[in-house]
Amino acid sequence: MPNKKAAVLDWSSSVATAIQQLGAQPVAADINNFARPFNKGELDMLVAPAMLYWPYELKQGLGDNGGIYSTPLMQTTATLLINRDLLKKKSPDLDSRVAAFHAITSEFLDDMLTNIFATIEKTEKEVPKKYWMILEPANEQKFQQAMHDARIQMTKDGIYDAKMMKVLKKVRCKIEPAAAECTATDE
Repeated sequence: MPNKKAAVLDWSSSVATAIQQLGAQPVAADINNFARPFNKGELDMLVAPAMLYWPYELKQGLGDNGGIYSTPLMQTTATLLINRDLLKKKSPDLDSRVAAFHAITSEFLDDMLTNIFATIEKTEKEVPKKYWMILEPANEQKFQQAMHDARIQMTKDGIYDAKMMKVLKKVRCKIEPAAAECTATDE
C-alpha cells in the first residue's frame, strides 16, 4: 500500500500506527469530515465500520471498482475513575455499592453488546455484496503480519495493554485456530 492515503480518526493512534505498518500514510480526520475527502477521491482508504456506508454515502468514494475489506481492527474500552477516599467519606459502604453497580452495568453492557452486534450484522448485510472483498492469500498473510507487528509495537509503546492483548489473541485464536499468530510466542 505504498503511497496510499487513509483517513484515520485523529484520536486513534493505534489505527494510525497500524496504517503505517501497512505502508500507507494516515491522514488525521474527525467524525465530521473523514468521509468527504474519501468520497471526493482525495483519499484512497478509510477505516470505518460498515454501518457508516449509508449515512456517509461511501458508495461515492467506492465507485465501481472500490472494495470493503472486513476485519476487526480496534478494541474499545471504558473506564470509570473515582476518588475513592472522598467517596468513602460520603458513603462508608462504597465497596458494596461499587459491587452492585458492577453487577448492574455488566448485565446492561451484555445486553447492549448483543444489540450492537445484531445492528452490525444487519448493517453489513445491507451493504451491496459487490463491495465485499476477500484478499488473495498472499496479501491476507501480509496484512495479518503487518497487524501482528503493529500490535507488538503498540504494546511495547504502551498504546495497548499487554494483558488485554493476550486476551484478544486468545479470542482471535479461538475464532481462527490455524492462524500463524496462534503458534507464535512473541505476542
